[in-house]
Amino acid sequence: MRPTVIVLCAAVLVLSGCAAQKAARSSAPATTPTTRPVALDGCVQPGSARLVDVGGGNQAAVLGTGPVGVVLSNQSDQNLCGWLPFAKTLAARGFRALVYDYGTTADPAGDVAKAAAKLRELGVRTVLLAGASQGAKASLIAAPAITPPVAGVVSLSAERTAQGQDVLPFAAKLKAAVLFVVAKGDRYGAADATPQLYKAATKASSRRLEVLPGDAHGTDLLTGPNGAKVRFMIIDFFSEHSHAP
Repeated sequence: MRPTVIVLCAAVLVLSGCAAQKAARSSAPATTPTTRPVALDGCVQPGSARLVDVGGGNQAAVLGTGPVGVVLSNQSDQNLCGWLPFAKTLAARGFRALVYDYGTTADPAGDVAKAAAKLRELGVRTVLLAGASQGAKASLIAAPAITPPVAGVVSLSAERTAQGQDVLPFAAKLKAAVLFVVAKGDRYGAADATPQLYKAATKASSRRLEVLPGDAHGTDLLTGPNGAKVRFMIIDFFSEHSHAP
């Protein structure tokens, strides 16, 4: 065979091999880089809670199971992470706890109602509310209008007004059981306002006011020197009113 023919044959073989490799690459399935799931608000780890939509794409985390559910509403300088440790405690005690961030509606009280409705949708038969500071005020405002009625409300460090709205008339309409907790040295106005709200709640099926030493505000009442007492107090309140109609 002539040298020129040998060279041409070699070139054809090389080109054929390249074409085959190219065809193999083009037919190979495309791969996408794996991404790690992101924790909700940086604290609810993937798989640790059920994530649900409480409206407008706003996600809430639901911990625990069972027919008794608690909506935990955060204070204005926190997100749902502020309530998460106590939500885990409630879940371990047999309650179903929902933590969320505001933003579903134009007002926090509307968000509380949406969260309560979501628990009902998930099969919860008895709903209770708990809130810290802004969350406490939102819970007190929302509770009288929620149907079916909530069984109880826990207010930590509620002040008198919410977005310019007086909370007192709503406390006066409240028929569910209510527990008010505040620190004697609260620096945000709750030390004066919470006893006023307690006095107004004359229609509540039961009412209790706990004034604690110190200046802890909102979810800080769940930790520190009085933390164990407050946690037990709330769990006891929820247990007592879990089967209320």
